[in-house]
Amino acid sequence: MKLLISAIIFVILLLSTVFLARRNDKSLDEGHKLLEEGRFEEVIRISNKVLENREDNIEALTLRGRALSELGYFQKSLESFDEALQIKSDLYQAWNARGDVLMLMDRVDEAIQSYERTLQIKPGYPSALDNREKALKRLGDCKERMTAFLIVNSPFWLG
Repeated sequence: MKLLISAIIFVILLLSTVFLARRNDKSLDEGHKLLEEGRFEEVIRISNKVLENREDNIEALTLRGRALSELGYFQKSLESFDEALQIKSDLYQAWNARGDVLMLMDRVDEAIQSYERTLQIKPGYPSALDNREKALKRLGDCKERMTAFLIVNSPFWLG
């Protein structure tokens, strides 16, 4: 009798897990569609609902990170990507998106590090190659402007 009850409980738990996973998958599919439509608040709501059921859902964390970034909540977006990367550190798309957020925050050095990590995981990834190139150019431009500023404001400047 105990064996039968244990088996029934196991089957119920298994079925509820499968049902919950399917519901989460449908919700995340809807979230991706809403992201493309620019309905970012709804994407965050759906992602948070999925995360209530399964807090380690990497897809929900990265989807939420993208929506938060689009709304200008860069720090919260970064936290969402970092949380996903703590669970699975080889998510090259999350590293690349993390770099994008860092660029928006003017944290260029850190963005370059994220793009480098992306390329370590997925060598030749076109988006990371392009993003890293833009970040390096921006970093170079900043250094040139800083050098010019220091020269012009130097007590030895004769111009």
